[in-house]
Amino acid sequence: MSDGLKLTEEQKAAVIFPYNKPAVVTAAAGSGKTTLLVERIIRLISDYENPINASALAIMTFTVNATKSLRDKLNSALQKRISELSKSDDKDSNEKKAFLSEQIINLRNASISTINSFCLKIIRENFQKFDLPVSFSIADDTKKTSMQWSAIQLTMRDFYDENAENGFTAEDRDTLFFTFNFENDNALFDTVVSTAEKLSSCGNAEKWLGEAAETYSSLNSLEEKFIGVYVDYIGRQIKKMRLYCEKYDNYLLEYEDGVNDEGSAEKRSKKVSVLESLIDAADYDKNRLDKLDNLYADFSQNPTMELFEALLDAAKKTPENSSKVSRADPQNASKKRFNAVRKSFQEAYSKVLDLNFAKSEEELTLPVQQTAARTFSRLVKHYIAYYSEIKRTQGCIDFSDCELLLLERLQSDDEFRSQLSQRFSCIIVDEFQDSNDVQAEIFRLLGRGNLFYVGDVKQSIYAFRGGNPMIMARLCKGADGFTALPLNRNFRSRKQVIDVVNAAFCGLMTEEYGGVDYADGNGLEYGADFSDDNRNFDAEIYALDFEKNDDDNDLKNARFTANLIKEMLEDEDFYITKNNEKVRPSFSDFVILTRKNGKIKNYRDALSELSISSIAPKGRNFLASEEILIVINLLKIIDNPLRDEEMLNVLMSPIYRFSAEEIAELKLGILGFPQNSLSDDDVKKLSACTKKYSLFGCLTFCTKPLEQRLSSAHNGALKLAAETEKALFERGITRSVSEKALSFLNELESFRYYMSNNSTDSLVAKLYDTTDLFSIVSAYDDSRQRISNLRRFQTIASDFVSRECGTLSDFLRFLEKSAQNSRDIEEAAAPEDAANSVR
Repeated sequence: MSDGLKLTEEQKAAVIFPYNKPAVVTAAAGSGKTTLLVERIIRLISDYENPINASALAIMTFTVNATKSLRDKLNSALQKRISELSKSDDKDSNEKKAFLSEQIINLRNASISTINSFCLKIIRENFQKFDLPVSFSIADDTKKTSMQWSAIQLTMRDFYDENAENGFTAEDRDTLFFTFNFENDNALFDTVVSTAEKLSSCGNAEKWLGEAAETYSSLNSLEEKFIGVYVDYIGRQIKKMRLYCEKYDNYLLEYEDGVNDEGSAEKRSKKVSVLESLIDAADYDKNRLDKLDNLYADFSQNPTMELFEALLDAAKKTPENSSKVSRADPQNASKKRFNAVRKSFQEAYSKVLDLNFAKSEEELTLPVQQTAARTFSRLVKHYIAYYSEIKRTQGCIDFSDCELLLLERLQSDDEFRSQLSQRFSCIIVDEFQDSNDVQAEIFRLLGRGNLFYVGDVKQSIYAFRGGNPMIMARLCKGADGFTALPLNRNFRSRKQVIDVVNAAFCGLMTEEYGGVDYADGNGLEYGADFSDDNRNFDAEIYALDFEKNDDDNDLKNARFTANLIKEMLEDEDFYITKNNEKVRPSFSDFVILTRKNGKIKNYRDALSELSISSIAPKGRNFLASEEILIVINLLKIIDNPLRDEEMLNVLMSPIYRFSAEEIAELKLGILGFPQNSLSDDDVKKLSACTKKYSLFGCLTFCTKPLEQRLSSAHNGALKLAAETEKALFERGITRSVSEKALSFLNELESFRYYMSNNSTDSLVAKLYDTTDLFSIVSAYDDSRQRISNLRRFQTIASDFVSRECGTLSDFLRFLEKSAQNSRDIEEAAAPEDAANSVR
């Protein structure tokens, strides 16, 4: 062990575990996982008697930052050992110094990387085995979105081409839209692409799609596939209701105690009446739960469609409780809690009643479902084929391809797998709980009993991205010869925090819901040693009770959090510990974690309201950010000046600064006339002409000299407007051509001319230069982020032009599809120079 480093017995067991035997470390939060990894690796590569060449290590982390941090710590630890050996000048010390120095050099060649980078490195080294050009590239988000858009266009062309070989019929299309309830093609686009994305982590997409479609080939296959889902679902609702019934008894006892303590006979009598009504309601719910539970017992033991239908029929025939809970004593706390629990019981029971199933109906609809499933499966296969072909022709792959390509080669080429497997003496994977099926299979094929996984099923957060924590849960039970090494002691948090976490999760996390039974030895153990442990600290949990479906709830949450931070910053008695010293907190000591990036803007706004600096560079929707919308709207009216909504946004933008009054005068056709110089009749005659015009037409009308309007007006409203303006001129009321409007039209015309002779990215550069947009956004809050976004947008345009050779219209359609299909382009990384900011 490293000098001065104190490890627990559990940590020691993991550090010294043989490298040639498979093991999985269940490292709870704050259990010293990183320390363990560093110590184990250092022990392996510094063993002078039985050394492992550092270049033969394969160490996978989950993020690039974790990779860099681990490599730095390993180098520092080796340097420290060399420094200790330098204190002696004997032969043995010098030999060990030389050995460790060589290992430092070897460590540079070790595969310490993310899983994606590990796969990519192997593919680059063996590109010829993967049928890839030597210069192949990795598609970034923008390029990926562009290729996906092209692939879905080709896919939909096949979908609507009835003359194509093995094409889709009108019945296929109608059935698919009806069954899946797609509102339009865009909804179908999004579902096809997202399905293909998710399948990229399952290993064999074509096989999965075929099996999914085959599920609808018969009622038996449907029953085999889905009946278990209903067994689990109803079982969960029954467990909830059983828990609620137990709470009934507690609250009834509480209320009964209040009845007994009531001094007034009249009030006691009323409360007795209330208690009886509560007991009746509880008994009724318990009785119907017992009936449902009995039906469920038969169904769960022999899950068939017939028993499922019988269960639902019987449940729905159970009569409603005819007696109601007494409305008396409405403010009683025990009664309130009882009613709240009863509402939860009724909601759980209703979820069972809301299920609808009839085997006869399934038999009738099965052919339709079969057609829809097979059509959708074929459509996704078409998309995957086109997407793969586009990537091949453009000489690029994405990160999910790296894993799939490597897996396919390992499965089909025994010689390649053997050579690669022999290359690594030890394979270590951090955060293994978030590995997907493809990644786990790659490690299994490469392993020779030398797999060492570290993770925590309880901390799995990437299931939505294909992560499968059940793989780790299975290995923790000894599957495939793995030894489980638990680390449950937490060295990060105070005992009060540990106790609250254990109390919360002990009743929530079970093997069925979470992959582990938290109460079965998986809880956190207090392991820290704070100098002020004798003080009485409290852990706090805030439960915010907002109205359901209130659009402002996210902002209310954010403001509550911002106020908490402000209170702690202003509390002179509030200290934190840094480097074993008590100090007052600053902005940078606070971190806010959200479940979705879309919520970040609310927190930034709430913090800004309290003058608290914050950093969240990727919290906003890039295509919907103000500065990017200005550019997109300007590009849209350059492409087509008749777009009224975009024209209005551009005119009123910070670039051109038309006021609402000027827009109104423009639309009425009176822009340029002196204030209050026109009668209502004059305005009516002029607006009769412009009311049918677009804003672009109104601009042209209001900036055209009177002589031109008179010469071009032959009849109708235009002639009336020209004659009206002539009459006004003769009365000495003349229109002054708006320099603002004329300048805008001239600038727009110059942009349109430039567009016809130059690429889209060049046009974007000209817009920036002509409008001085960088100077404008530099006056905004978060200006550096906005400037970074504008530069990012220009890069996106340049990448699009280089790949697609498309027009401005093509580029705008690409942006529109990116937004519609919920695959927003990643926001630029802003310079993070505000060191003292909430993150």
